[in-house]
Amino acid sequence: MVRSIALAKVYFTDVSDYKLRPILLFQKVAHDDYLYLPLTTNLSVEGVLIKPSDIESGSLAKPSVVIVPKISVVHASLLDRVIGLLKPDKFEEIKQVLCLKIGC
Repeated sequence: MVRSIALAKVYFTDVSDYKLRPILLFQKVAHDDYLYLPLTTNLSVEGVLIKPSDIESGSLAKPSVVIVPKISVVHASLLDRVIGLLKPDKFEEIKQVLCLKIGC
């Protein structure tokens, strides 16, 4: 599931409600928990641009920005469906940008 772009229930910070949002599953951290980075179609947001051509399988409707380093954890039960799989080279680019941002 790592490198997958999925639609997930992403809760508001006050946990009052959620929206179904696209996310990039970044790393498995526990049995059913994944680190993820959110996606947005607002291309003015700082992050890494991904285009439909960066998708290995599945689809991405519009160019999007992976918001780095806004990293969070999601439980697998909150995943609605996988819509695409990012190509390995683009995933490596995102990993490098994340490491630069968080100092790893």
